[in-house]
Amino acid sequence: MLKHGITGAVATITIANPPVNVLTIEMLREMASAIREAERAKVLLVASEGDVFSAGVDVGQHREPHAAEMIASFRAVFDALMGFDGIAVAAVDGVALGGGCELVCLCDVVVASDRAEFGQPESQVGVLPPVASVLWPRAFGYGRAVDLLLTGERVGAEEMHAAGLVSRVVPSARFDAAVAETVERYRTMSRVVASHVKRACRIGAGEVGAALKQVEALYLNSLMKSKDSDEGLRAFLEKRAPRWKDQ
Repeated sequence: MLKHGITGAVATITIANPPVNVLTIEMLREMASAIREAERAKVLLVASEGDVFSAGVDVGQHREPHAAEMIASFRAVFDALMGFDGIAVAAVDGVALGGGCELVCLCDVVVASDRAEFGQPESQVGVLPPVASVLWPRAFGYGRAVDLLLTGERVGAEEMHAAGLVSRVVPSARFDAAVAETVERYRTMSRVVASHVKRACRIGAGEVGAALKQVEALYLNSLMKSKDSDEGLRAFLEKRAPRWKDQ
C-alpha cells in the first residue's frame, strides 16, 4: 500500500508494502494520482518503511496480459514527476531494486544513507528496465551501464553519487535528520525559481521522454514476444533457475 498526504508545502508518499515494498500496478496508479494532487507543493518526499526501499514492480505483473498495463502505469508516474514543478526528493536508507531503483532515479534529488544499495536485476528474469536503460548510460557511460544492466550487480551509494544519480550520501545514523534538512532547504526556496532550474537542467541533460517511449516499444513489441522473456519471468515465479533457449 501507499501512504500519502500533504502538510503545508510538503507532500509525502511512503511505500508501505512489507516485507520488501513491492510495487503493484494499483500502487503505481495511486502514486501517479498522488503526485498530480501535490501539484502545488514545493517539495515531494518519496520514502519507504522498512529496510528495503522497494524491490521493484511485482514480477507477476511483468507477464502477459499485464505487461502493457504495468508499463503504462509506470509511465504515468514518470509523466506525473516530469510535470511536478516542485522538488521531488527520494530518501533511500536500504536497498532499491528494479522499478524501485528507477523510481529513485526519476526524482530530482536523492538522499541516500551510506548503507543504501541500488540495482537493476531485470535481465536476470528475462526483461529490461526502461527508465534505467535511458538514464544509466548517460550517468555511468555506455560500457559500465551495459555491464550493470546485464549482470544486475548492486551499486553502492558512493558509486551512485559519483555517477550523479544520488545527490547526497549521509551516515545511516543521521539519515532521518539529513532528509529533514534537505526537505526544509527546498521548502524555503522559491518554487518558481526551482521549477525553472529543473527545466534548464533537463534541457542541458537532454530530454528523456522520447527515448523512454522507444525503449518501452522495444520492451513490449520485441522482448516480451520472445520465449526467453516468458521463461525468465516464469522461472522467477516458480522459484527455479531459468532454462534459456536464446529465442
